[in-house]
Parts: sequence; C-alpha cells; structure tokens
Amino acid sequence: MPPLKTFIEARKFETLLKQRVDPQICITELVRCRNAAGKAFYAYIQIKPSEYIDYKVKLERGEVINPNDYEIIEYGWGEEPAPHVQEMMAQKYGVDHDFAKKVRELQEEALRRKVAG
Repeated sequence: MPPLKTFIEARKFETLLKQRVDPQICITELVRCRNAAGKAFYAYIQIKPSEYIDYKVKLERGEVINPNDYEIIEYGWGEEPAPHVQEMMAQKYGVDHDFAKKVRELQEEALRRKVAG
C-alpha cells in the first residue's frame, strides 16, 4: 500500500503546483541544441514547475529537448550566449549561469564531510 499512497501524494503535489505555483513563477533553463543542418544554437526556456521533473528526466535519459515545447525567452546562434546576453538574462530573469557548478560543489563538500565524519 505505501507505493500507492506515495503515488497519490505525488499527484496531489503536482495538482498543487499547477494550481498555485505555475501561474506565478517559471524556471529558466539554458539549453544548447543543433538545428536540422547541425548548426549550434542556444535557447533560454521557461518551464512550469509542474513540468520540471519530467524535463529533468528527459535530460537524464539523453532525450532530445525541443525548445519549442517550452516558452523561449531568448535564443541565438552558437554553443554559448554572448556575455552581454548572459548579463541581460541575469538582470532581467535572475539567471545564475554558475548555479549547476555551485550545486555540484555543495554536493561534493557534503560527501567529503560525510566520509570524513
């Protein structure tokens, strides 16, 4: 019975996100892609919190992320956005381009403390 309870709770949480959180905030992600001709481009997309877990699962599975499935707020050619674009995204949308690196460093530090202590 516990797995069913967990599934029901997950669905309730998803419904709560859709009703109360989705209308107020979005998560901004930078994705790097290639068009049909193989030319690199980047896109900043906004993802509703209720859709974020599915988005991350797709990434983990190595599935192709189509930016057109989300709201695109900025895009351009190349692997990385130009510094002025990154600055604008940080100012306008609060994008922290070093966030993943910071999280990884915190995880590594927590692991070192666990092993040491």
